[in-house]
Amino acid sequence: MKPKKSQFQNTNAPCQILTETVHFFRRSILSIFCITAGIQYGRLLGVILYLVSRGTYITNAVHHSKGTQELGF
Repeated sequence: MKPKKSQFQNTNAPCQILTETVHFFRRSILSIFCITAGIQYGRLLGVILYLVSRGTYITNAVHHSKGTQELGF
């Protein structure tokens, strides 16, 4: 019985190491994915904010130019 038990433990150890490695890789891949996704979303958010600020600037300029045209400048 004892040799079988030790043999089972020996066969179980590599499996445990493998599962730990898989979990570690999964965690690291997930964290890398989250970081890259965060960078992408941050860049997208920056572009959207830039476009919104440019859009409000353009609309303000258009309204301002319309107002000045109405005043006769």
